[in-house]
This record gives sequence, C-alpha cells and structure tokens, in this order.
Amino acid sequence: MGMSELKLRKMEDGEFANFLENIIPRYAESIAKNVREDNDKALQRSQEQIDGLLPQGNNTPNHYLFHLCDGETAIGDLWIFIDEEQSRAFLYEIFILEEYQGNGYGTKVMQLTEKWLREKNIRQFQLHVFGHNHGARRLYERIGFEIMGISMMKEL
Repeated sequence: MGMSELKLRKMEDGEFANFLENIIPRYAESIAKNVREDNDKALQRSQEQIDGLLPQGNNTPNHYLFHLCDGETAIGDLWIFIDEEQSRAFLYEIFILEEYQGNGYGTKVMQLTEKWLREKNIRQFQLHVFGHNHGARRLYERIGFEIMGISMMKEL
C-alpha cells in the first residue's frame, strides 16, 4: 500500500453503526482518564454527548463522517463538523486502526482533510486533544496547529 490510493469516503449506514459502536467506549475511556469518572458514568456521558452531536446519525447536517480507505483497505474513520457561517471546521474524530498507526496515515489524512476544507472555503480548522494523548498532540503541532488554551486539573 503506497498511500497513493488514500481517500475520504462517505460512511455507509452499516459503517456508521460500527463507528458508533467503537467511538462511544473509546471516547468514554478518554473521559474516564481525564475527568476521573468511573467507567459506567463515562460511558453514559460519552453516549449522551455523541447522540447529542449526531441526532440524525449519519445524516446530521454539517457533520461529515468518512470511512478512510487506502485502495480497498479500510484504515480508519474521520468525523468533521463544518460551520460555514464562521468559515471554520472542527475535528471530532480521526481514528486510524491500530495496525496502520505509525505509518504516516494520520498526517496524510489531515493533509487530505485540509485540502478538502480549503476547497469548501473553510479558513479555520480546530480540534481538541486530551492531555494524555501525546502522540496526537505531537502530530497536530508538527502540521501547524497551535494551542488556543490549556485546561488544567489537580487531584486533591
């Protein structure tokens, strides 16, 4: 696989169901790590937040859900929200399957996404990264994202 075949393809409904099944526990894990909630509570919060963001599922207006493919091979998923009025986009999720991580796919997907956003005349691309996710943070900083603020917490 040479990445020349890498593309963002709109998720099909079956893929979306699979995406939801995976993103909810994955996001809950991040919540549990960062907000120090127990797993059940974090799962419930994750489910509520994602349902709230995607009330019409795969067809929620202004939310773009992509299945990432290298040729015929599925390598991950991407979820972007676009606010055309403000000319900005927000990255909710980029997920590269474990066996394809560390091969430059994250960078390549972000570059493809930026190109797609520019074609839509979007001028600002934002994202949130959890503090413990050092790999993602390094990637985003390397491709030109700047920190807009830092949330902090101390266990007492």
